Parts: sequence; structure tokens; C-alpha cells
Amino acid sequence: MGSYSHDQPRKNDEELLALGGKITLTDQEKKVNNCLMQHKLKETNFAFDNPEYFNFTYHFFKYKADIYTSKVYKIIKDLPKGAALHLHDVGILGPDYLMNITYMSYLYVCFVNDTVQLMFSDHFPNNACSGHWQLMSEARRLSRNVTIFDAELRKHFTLVVNDPAKVYPSIKNSWGAFSHYFNTIGPMLSYRPVREKYLYDALKAFREEKIMYVEVRSSLHKLYELNGTTYDPIITAKIYEKYIKKFMKDYPDFIGAKLIYTPYRKIDKKLLAEHLELALKIKGEMPDSQARDVEVLKTIP
Repeated sequence: MGSYSHDQPRKNDEELLALGGKITLTDQEKKVNNCLMQHKLKETNFAFDNPEYFNFTYHFFKYKADIYTSKVYKIIKDLPKGAALHLHDVGILGPDYLMNITYMSYLYVCFVNDTVQLMFSDHFPNNACSGHWQLMSEARRLSRNVTIFDAELRKHFTLVVNDPAKVYPSIKNSWGAFSHYFNTIGPMLSYRPVREKYLYDALKAFREEKIMYVEVRSSLHKLYELNGTTYDPIITAKIYEKYIKKFMKDYPDFIGAKLIYTPYRKIDKKLLAEHLELALKIKGEMPDSQARDVEVLKTIP
């Protein structure tokens, strides 16, 4: 009675199976871990003792800003991290960054009901728009209230709303808004100089968060110039390679980045074959680095 059986797991067996469970910490690392765990237990115990303040009982948008006040968050923010392995290339930087882009010259805008189309051009865009194209600078001037104009425009660059339960009653609504976001910003971020700077700034943002390796998913949009010139998707891949190398040269401590070619999944077999051909072409034209850094995810025909 009370004796230990070999069929019974030891107290720490489950901990050993966890990620990092077999790592032996140094004395200094133990001090850091103890400090972190003390703050973590303090926050979780407070939440369970005061459920009305337990954030997870609310929608993420409701307590998103409160995360930055957490002592645990502040500690983790300063700690080195491994990698970010699932990134949509034009979904990395936030709405404030995108709003700064809308103040650049040559950006045209077309408002249609609750949607907005954005495109850089040195002439009146030929792209179809049921409303009318105008320079963003002109649209701001005519708005008479730039603060309100920018606040309304910014809503197209984020999924965050004040009443998420009403706006997103189901995942279908969330995915609809998610798709709308990419359809809105895609043309604006496909202007070559903007995409190049965006990629570099995205890598910089991750490094500042102590994330030293990323895997970026991209459908390799055709980039364009102000005069309407467009580039083959393989040029987009080469630009990614160029600016990843440039960033690693500027910041030698950054481990690297990987490009994962991820075209739209719901396509027919003919288009699937074209995507596979492009993936092989990328591997063939960039054998030194990009050849081992391009993958085609499973596509649903």
C-alpha cells in the first residue's frame, strides 16, 4: 500500500514529453524561468479568482490592447525567440503601416459602396471600377475632414471592430472579412517599390521582436510599375530573394527567411499544372538558395 509501481508514471514524465522538457537549464536560465513563472502564476491565479477579469471569457478584440500591460508579455517580448513559420506576405504589418502608404504619391482610389480599390499609377487607371478613380490626395482634400476620412479608410485595413459578436457571428463572416482585406490591399502592395520596402520592413519588425527566422507564404502576385509595366511572378520570387539577402547582410545576426509558394487552393487541374510549372521554374532559375526554399502546398483541384 502506497508503494510505487513501474506501471505508474513518475511525477515529471509528462513534463519530459513536453517541448523542451529534456532541456537542462543553467543557473542563470533557472532564475529567469522562475521569475517568468512567478508572474505567470500571479496573472492566472488572479484570473481564476476574479473571473470577471479573465480575458479569455471575452472576444479577443475586447482585450487585445490589455495584453501589452501584462508583465508576462513584457518579459516574453524581450526574450529571444525561434521562428514564425506561418506568415501571409501582405498580412504582416498592421493598419497604421498601410495608412502611411496611402500618403504616398501616385496612389489612386475608387470607392464603391463599402469597398475600396487602391492602385498606384502615373496615369488614370484602366482597371474596372463601378465608381470613379481619383488620386488619394485629392480624395482627402475633398473630404474636408481628414481625420474622419482616414478613420473610415483604416477600417479596410483591419478586422478589428468594436462589436465583433455582431459583425462576425460565425467563422464564415470572419473569413469573408479576411478575404476582403487581401483583395483590398493586394493591388496597393503589388506596386514594386512598395512591396520591396514592405518585405524589408516586415523582416525588421520580426527582428525587433527577437524573432530571427521566418517562413513567408506568398502567391507571388505580379508586381507592377507606375507606367503599367507588370512582371512575371518569378520576378517577384527573385525580389524576395534579393531583399532577404540584403536584410541578412544588414543584420548578420538574423538567421534567415524561407519563401513558401502558396497559390490559391480552389483551382482546376489545368491551373494546378501551371502553378507546379512555375514552382519548378523558380527552383531552376534560383538553384543556389531559392531552389531549396520554395514549396508548393497541397492544392485542392
